[in-house]
Amino acid sequence: MASNRELQTWIASSKRTRQHLKIAVIAMAAVSVGAALVNGTFGVIGLGLTALIAGAGFWILHGHITDWESQLTRRGSSSSQPASSRVSPVASSTTARAEPRRSTAAP
Repeated sequence: MASNRELQTWIASSKRTRQHLKIAVIAMAAVSVGAALVNGTFGVIGLGLTALIAGAGFWILHGHITDWESQLTRRGSSSSQPASSRVSPVASSTTARAEPRRSTAAP
């Protein structure tokens, strides 16, 4: 099992990879649009491949980051998130009940 420090390193690395993927996808889309202007067939194929690579890449990276962040949260060390965005165990518990909403409309 990975340590908290390793998980935080993996999360940071995956977020950097996601930024690099975004730049690559933008470049691939621009080249594909250019190819579509020259030869429609190559442009459509290029846009299709760009969409496939972008969809798969972002989906896989999102899955890894989410999994690692949830592991940190389960361990009680969610220092990769700001304190204001942390959810307390009581708030996320299925046994905790929220207060009913009160109507703000005048009678």
